[in-house]
Amino acid sequence: MNINCTYFFLIFHRYPDDVFDRFWKGTLGDSKDWSQLSVSVPAESLTQNNYKPPAIVMSTAVTPANASAPLLISWEPEHETDQFYVYMHFMEIQELTTNQTRQFNIMMNGQPLLSNCSPQYHIANTVHSRSSFSGKVIKYSLERTESSTLPPIISAIEIYRVQEFPQSDTFQGDGKSRNYRILNPFLLYTLLYMILTTFYNFLLSFQT
Repeated sequence: MNINCTYFFLIFHRYPDDVFDRFWKGTLGDSKDWSQLSVSVPAESLTQNNYKPPAIVMSTAVTPANASAPLLISWEPEHETDQFYVYMHFMEIQELTTNQTRQFNIMMNGQPLLSNCSPQYHIANTVHSRSSFSGKVIKYSLERTESSTLPPIISAIEIYRVQEFPQSDTFQGDGKSRNYRILNPFLLYTLLYMILTTFYNFLLSFQT
């Protein structure tokens, strides 16, 4: 599995910031079209979801440099047939006033993925693809709605490429091969979290 976990600041973070030990690294794409936002969000102040993006990662975000333009995220796969899963993490980092709204539509390769997305203050929200996809160019566009007074915002994105593993079935001796696919990274996160928690509790038992 090829993992590209990106957040929009030039610092690297892994465990213990991330309980699943994902690798968060610097800006994806051409940042000249983006404006960076940064605040301090303590972990205890962040309302998490099942994907648990780290608070230190969610403390940063980008918006379009041109507030009227869409926020674009795109890449060209090495192979057009490569299959991908994407997880986008959102959180409103500004405490909006009553006359401010931030709402946008998420498009993928020109097709609507989610309408009227409105991140909540200090609450992690994850939008992800429900099936794998491929293409010569992968392009996400976060487009401000007519009723929104603020441009789109995104804190982090994870991009997973599905990796085929051809492996001979030597136990059966039938000469056939099997292809295994990694399909659900969340299951991997959960398993890793259980292992780390068990190991942590094991270490604590020696201190008591």
